[in-house]
Amino acid sequence: MSLVEAVSDIPSRRLSAREADPLADLTAQQRRAIELLAEGLLNKQIAHRMGISASTAKAHISAAYRALGVNGRIGAVTLLARAGRMG
Repeated sequence: MSLVEAVSDIPSRRLSAREADPLADLTAQQRRAIELLAEGLLNKQIAHRMGISASTAKAHISAAYRALGVNGRIGAVTLLARAGRMG
C-alpha cells in the first residue's frame, strides 16, 4: 500500500492557512525533496533525482519536516494529501 492510499481515508476538515499551502514556507530544495518523498522515493533515490548527496537530501527533508511541523514521512504526506497537493 502506498502512502497516498494509506492517508486517502483520513476524514476531511477545514484547513488552516498553513495546511492549505503547506509548501509555501519551504525553500525550493526542501519543496522538491518533499514532493519526491510524497511519490514514495527513498532518501537515496531523492538524492539521485536532485543530483545531491544522500546526507544533503536528508538535511533538506529534515528541515522541511520542521517547517511543516511534522515528525516524519507519514505526517508530511498526510499534510500534503489534506491540502490536495498530491496526485
